[in-house]
Amino acid sequence: MVRIISFSLCVAVISLGFVIVVWTRLVGYRQSVENVYQRAFTGLCASISGIDYSLQKSLYSNSPVMLASLSGRIYSDAASAVGALSELPFTDLRLNQTSKFLSQVGDYAYALSRRAASNDVLTEKDRQTLSELSKIASELNSALSGLSNEIHDRKLKFSEILNAEKKLDEEEDRKNAGGIAGSLLNLEQEFKEFPSLIYDGPFSEHITRKNPAFLEGRAQVSRDYARRVAAKFLNMPVESIEPDGETNDKKIPAYSFHAKLDGADLYIDVTKVGGIVLSLIDSCEIKEVKLTPEQAIKKAVAFLAEQGFGEMRESYWTKYYNRIEINFAATSGDIILYPDLIQVAIALDTGNVCNFKAIGYIMNHKPRTIPFLRITANQAREMISPALAVVSQRTALIPTAGEYEILAHELLCRAQNGTEVLVYIDAVTGSEVDILLLRKDENGTLTV
Repeated sequence: MVRIISFSLCVAVISLGFVIVVWTRLVGYRQSVENVYQRAFTGLCASISGIDYSLQKSLYSNSPVMLASLSGRIYSDAASAVGALSELPFTDLRLNQTSKFLSQVGDYAYALSRRAASNDVLTEKDRQTLSELSKIASELNSALSGLSNEIHDRKLKFSEILNAEKKLDEEEDRKNAGGIAGSLLNLEQEFKEFPSLIYDGPFSEHITRKNPAFLEGRAQVSRDYARRVAAKFLNMPVESIEPDGETNDKKIPAYSFHAKLDGADLYIDVTKVGGIVLSLIDSCEIKEVKLTPEQAIKKAVAFLAEQGFGEMRESYWTKYYNRIEINFAATSGDIILYPDLIQVAIALDTGNVCNFKAIGYIMNHKPRTIPFLRITANQAREMISPALAVVSQRTALIPTAGEYEILAHELLCRAQNGTEVLVYIDAVTGSEVDILLLRKDENGTLTV
C-alpha cells in the first residue's frame, strides 16, 4: 500500500512538474510574441513620426538635392511602416485607409525623388499636396503617440487583438470596442480622405481611373457577336463555343466562353466593348517538342497578322512545359511601343496558339504624337557608363511606373563579365531612366 501511495505521489509530482514546464514555456512563448508585436508597433510609430517631420521639412525645400534627400527618407519610412503594420495582428481590422495612405505617400515620394534627379523643383501644386499630406501625417503621428502612451499607462497587450477580432463582426461592436483594437478602429474611421495624388506611380489615383485606350469609341457588342468572334479566333464552328459567364474585371468587362479541342479545355474572354479577344487559355498537355523557338516565333507572327493586329515586333521569349511564350509590342515606324504588349504562347508540338493575353495592348494602344528626339543616338551612346560596351541600339516608347510613357534610346550593352544590360536614355531630356539586366538560358530571356 505504501509503495502504491509512493508511486502515485511520484507520478503526481512528475505530472505537476511537466505541467509547470509546459506552462512556463507557454508563458515564455506568449511573451516572445508580445515582444515582437511591441517592437513592430514601436517601429510603426517611429516611421510615421519620420514621415511627418520629413513632409514638414519638404515644404521648405528649394533645391533638387534637398528634395531628393527628403523624398528618399519619406519613401524609406513609408516602406518600414508598411512592413511594421504587416507584423502586427491586425488581419481583420480592415485598416484600409491607413495602408493606402502609407502606400501612396511612399510612392509619391519616390516620384518626387525621380523628378529631383532631373533637377526639377517643387511647383505650387506640389507644395499644396505636400501640405495636405503633412497635416494627415501629423494627425496620424499624434494619434499613434496617444495610443502608445495609453498602451504604456494601462499596460495593454497586443495579444488582446487576436481575441477582439472575433468580437468585431457587427458594426455596433466595432464602435464600442475597447483597448488597442478599438483605438485603432476609431483611428481608421476618423482617418480623413487624403488628396487625390496625380503623379506618375503605380499607386496614383489616376491609374485606377484609366480606361482601355484601344476600346475608346467602340460600341458594346452582344454575347452572340462575341461568341462568333471567339469562334473565328479559334478557327472552330460557332456551335462548339459555349457561354461560360462573364469576367469580374470592371476595367475590361468581358464575355467568357468554353470549348473543347482534342480533349483539352479552352477558355476565351472577349471584351463587351468592341468585341476584342482579351485572353485565351488552353489546358492541353504538350508531350513532345517538334518546333524550334525560331519556328514557333514565325508561327506567332503569322497568327497576329491573321488576327489584324498590324505591325508587331517580338522582343523576348520564355519556354515552359513544351510551349514558348513570346512578348510582342506594336510599332510606329522604327519605334517599338512597349506599353502595347501582346503575349502569345505556341505549343511546340502542333504549332497552335495555346495562350494569348492582350490586356497591355487593349489598355494602351492608341494614336500617339511621338515627341521630337532632342537627344541623338550618338549623344545617348556617350551617356553610357564606361563599364559597358554598346552592342546595339534602337528607339522605344517605354512605360513608366504609372500611366505615362517616355520616348527613350534603348541601348543593349555588355559588361566586362559578359552580363547583358539594357540602358534607357530619355530621348528628350537625356536622363538615364531605367536599367534592366538580361538573364538568358536555354529556356529564354528574362529582364530584371
